[in-house]
Amino acid sequence: MDPAPAAGTEQAEPASPPRLLLVWPNGATRLLSAGFHSACDPQVSFDGTRLLLAGRQKASDPWNIYEAALDGHGLRQITSGLGDCRGPCYLGTLYTLDAPAPWHRIAFVGRRSGEWNESGSAPLENLYSCERDGSSVRRLTFNLHGDADACLLDDGRLLLAGGLPVSKGTVPFSPGRKPGQPPTGLFAVNTDGTDFSLFAEPRGKRRRHSPCVTTQGLAVFVESDVACRDRAGTLAAVTLRRPLHSYRPLTQEADGRFCSPAPLPDGRVLVCRRSPAGSDTYGVYCFDPASGKYELVFHDPQYHTIQATLVGRRAEPDGRSSNVQDDDPHGKLYCLDVYTSDLKAPAGSVKRLRVLEGVPLRRDPAASTAGGAPPALRLLGEVAVGEDGSFNLEVPANMPIQLQTLDARGQTLRSCAWIWVKNHESRGCIGCHEDGELVPDNLFAKALGTSSVLVCPPAGQRRAVDSRRDAPIPQTNVREPERGGM
Repeated sequence: MDPAPAAGTEQAEPASPPRLLLVWPNGATRLLSAGFHSACDPQVSFDGTRLLLAGRQKASDPWNIYEAALDGHGLRQITSGLGDCRGPCYLGTLYTLDAPAPWHRIAFVGRRSGEWNESGSAPLENLYSCERDGSSVRRLTFNLHGDADACLLDDGRLLLAGGLPVSKGTVPFSPGRKPGQPPTGLFAVNTDGTDFSLFAEPRGKRRRHSPCVTTQGLAVFVESDVACRDRAGTLAAVTLRRPLHSYRPLTQEADGRFCSPAPLPDGRVLVCRRSPAGSDTYGVYCFDPASGKYELVFHDPQYHTIQATLVGRRAEPDGRSSNVQDDDPHGKLYCLDVYTSDLKAPAGSVKRLRVLEGVPLRRDPAASTAGGAPPALRLLGEVAVGEDGSFNLEVPANMPIQLQTLDARGQTLRSCAWIWVKNHESRGCIGCHEDGELVPDNLFAKALGTSSVLVCPPAGQRRAVDSRRDAPIPQTNVREPERGGM
């Protein structure tokens, strides 16, 4: 470990308000969260001088995002009036053609009051961004299964843990799903919310979260088969070069319970660990993904020490450009050939495409659980699919959408998970649940030579869909996004 302090969250056993602590290599500590009832989710700025955190000044307050200098001065609140905001993340530069200069924003996980995820197990969480003064708040993701745990990839995109469908169609993960425990996978999205897509292959355990990116080209994450309060599990990784085809486990159950990995400059990671039996408190370890070895860095037997992160300078990822235009209420979705798929549908079998809008579950914000139920579906419309398997749509922006391919009888052949387009985004895919490493054939899709078909009826004309009444729309046919997400 570098001769620099580490910031982390401590929490007493069994449960007490978490606090932020600065720890030096010699074991000396300093409290960073004085004045807060609760504080957690630290992230250090690229220059190593400032810290983003989530905090509550009183137990009854919502979680908000704050920033402070690491010397303890200059504390300021960033978010306000948005409900609970957690998991802040510094973003690289963002630039547009009409902006005089690039600028920086932050991302965070937010909850919309009264909305619950698909399984009804927790309030719905999605990613948002804002300026560093809290202004210009934008919602980045619209996944009805929920999104969290964002970190930056080297190319400036966000890597995150996203919820997957809880239907029977979700099969690549381990069996034995329990109600209220939806699976999660790793996804990537641009920092303006465009091009949400599957990042890592759906192998290993059912739940993946807390990813971090190492300096040796790995995405290291925690995986488990069940949801647990401490968000712990074993460690696994994929390479950044081929994340769809490089999964490998890094630890076994006998190695202990791990949580909140964070990168170190030499390619190792800081990770918090306790024994497999869970009879001790979490301590901070330095873990080597290449050898699987770990060594103790810091441990306090009176507290769980979690969310450890190195305090120091780090490379700033690439900046990202954006073509999102807020005054355009629509975006485009197109496909080159629906027959390019892991489902070998005969040519000519797909006749139409159904477009559905997802409406989140809503419950009293004070309720502790919403109960399992699928999101409501409303029909936006149907369009013809070309003989070559192509289509070209214009749909409402900033809305969860599901696409279903239909045969000549109107029966559903395939469904995708929740996708969306941002304002003025033009988003396409090679096929339907295709391998993300495929290169499309050098053929011109006929649908791209025509104007996009607008599928956006007025809200009052969108008929609610009930799978028990509308037999051609089976809920069990929903599949997790494959590769490109469509």
